[in-house]
Order: sequence, then structure tokens, then C-alpha cells
Amino acid sequence: MVFLEPARSTLEETKDIFKGITPEWAWGGSTGKDVKVGIVDSGIDYTHPELTGCVKNGVEVTTSSSGEIDYKMGLHQDAFGHGTACAGIIRSIAPEVEIYSIKVLGGALTGTGNVMMAGIKWAVDNGMDLANLSLGTTKDVYYGNLHKIADDAYFKKCHLIVALSNTSPVSFPGVFASITGVKAITESNPFIFYRNPNPPVEIFAKGIMVRLPWLKHGYFTTSGNSFATSVITGIASLIKAKHPHLNPLELKYVLYSLSHNWADYGKIPSPLYTQSELSRITRIPEENLKIYLKKGLITPVQNDEGGNPLFDQKTIVRTNRVHILFSQEFTVEEILQKIA
Repeated sequence: MVFLEPARSTLEETKDIFKGITPEWAWGGSTGKDVKVGIVDSGIDYTHPELTGCVKNGVEVTTSSSGEIDYKMGLHQDAFGHGTACAGIIRSIAPEVEIYSIKVLGGALTGTGNVMMAGIKWAVDNGMDLANLSLGTTKDVYYGNLHKIADDAYFKKCHLIVALSNTSPVSFPGVFASITGVKAITESNPFIFYRNPNPPVEIFAKGIMVRLPWLKHGYFTTSGNSFATSVITGIASLIKAKHPHLNPLELKYVLYSLSHNWADYGKIPSPLYTQSELSRITRIPEENLKIYLKKGLITPVQNDEGGNPLFDQKTIVRTNRVHILFSQEFTVEEILQKIA
């Protein structure tokens, strides 16, 4: 029997890396620079102001009339808005990440299993460090091939971060052990996320009532596991940029180490945010926030020593709702009634 000794560089790089893991160690000072993220989705509007310069290339995966898989290289547009939203979240957390759009979904946010598998495989075979997957299938016929692709991703150090289905308890590849499965919770701080003691959902993260970049350079506020997944992909990008030697198992361990216990959900004190931070988190201009404050539509929970307003997590959700209603030209009285 022959025993293979791991390469010395791998041993040196990973020795004791799990001792004393802190946010500062994991992502302090990181911007996601040089990390390649493949977003397997509906395409990306690379011209959106939130994404300027970060979408490096793309591929549109389709099937020919004979049923063969076709790959059309190059930047393209978003067929739905969903891929742009996911890219915006990732970029907001990791501003120097390199995004690659892998378009496999159409205008109804649907596609075929073969095209989906080809898109994921493209990410694995083309050097993506991370692949953000807001899709899956419940059809057993794809189980075997998807499992092989997920295993290949693991061995090629491409970490698949997958949104669990919003409707089905079992979907592939979301239930595979080699990926990281994510679902959404109400949380304003993307860096506060929770580990689940009962997989296949492994991590719960911010994904409820999130204001997102959308089609036509616009924005849209909605909820979904997809957006929680993009939050974790963004954080994983920061970690990977600072510790490029981490393989998917090690990266998952770091995420677990920095997650909160699910039993503590709702017990962690909400941080307070300044007006500029509230603007950055909600992507609402400060000029608008000043109007909402003046009209009494949002109120600070307290002021800092300099008399500047401070806002909590609940205010973030309220502010998003106020902004939508105000843009629809509801009166102040009507808005107050609707958000009461």
C-alpha cells in the first residue's frame, strides 16, 4: 500500500488556520480582489451603475435545434432582472470581485435541466473560485450528473453556494454535501448570519425585503433565498481573496466558525447605523432620507453624542417600504397607514 503525502505548500498554508478565527482574520481589509465569481442565472445587466466595471465576461448557454449545447461567449443583457440583483448584492459586499455572467434562464426565469448543468459545469471548468446558484431542479433524472458536477467543483476548488428551493424541501444541487446551502431570514446586517443544526439548509442570511438593482438601471425591493445566497457569496469572496489557498471545505468551515447559533436568532442586539450607513445599506440617497425624516416617515432610535440620528434594523425595513410608497406618490398620511 502506498501512502501519498500532501504537498508541503498545502500543509504550511493550512496549518492551524482554524485557530482563533475572527471576522478581522477572515475578511478584514479584503475587497474581493482577484476572486472570480460565476453567477449562473438570467444574465446580468453589466451597464447598471451598481455594477460598473465588475462584470468581466459572460457566456449564454442554450440548446441548438438538434439538442446540442451551445455556448455564446461575451457580455449580454439580463432576461429577467434576477441575475443583476444577485450581482449587485455580491458587488456591494466585495467591491473588487470579478463577476462572470453565466446565462441559463430566460424571461420567465425558467430553463432546462441540461442547460443549467452545462452552465454550472462551465463555471467549474473555467476557473471560477465561487459559483452563485439561485436555481435547481427536483427531477431525479438530473441527480447523478449534477452530483458529479458538484464533486468536480469541490476537487477543482470551485465553491458552489446554492439557494435552497423556496417551495420544495428537496432540490438539486442544493441538498448535496459538497455545496453550501442557504436560505433567507429577516436581518439587516449581511455580516450577521446563522448556522443551521439541521441541514441541508446550512446557513441563514439576510434576504427579506432587500432593495436590489434591477432592469433598466432601476431598483426593486423583494425577498428570496436567492438574495441570501448572494450575501454569503459576497462574504465568501472576501474570505477567498484574503486566503486564496482555502478549498471549499475549509472555506465552509470558516463561514461556520463566524456564523451565529440559530438558537440565538433574534437575540443578538441590533447595531445602530448612521444616516450615511442607512443610505448605503438601503441604496436610498441621503437626500431622500432627509425628506422622510422631516415628514416623520422614519424616526431615529437615538442620537449620537454629536446629535446625529442613529437607526436600528427595523428602521431599515421600514425605510425600504417608505421609499417604495413615496415613489408611488402616496401621501404621508396614506404611507403612515400602510406601514402601521
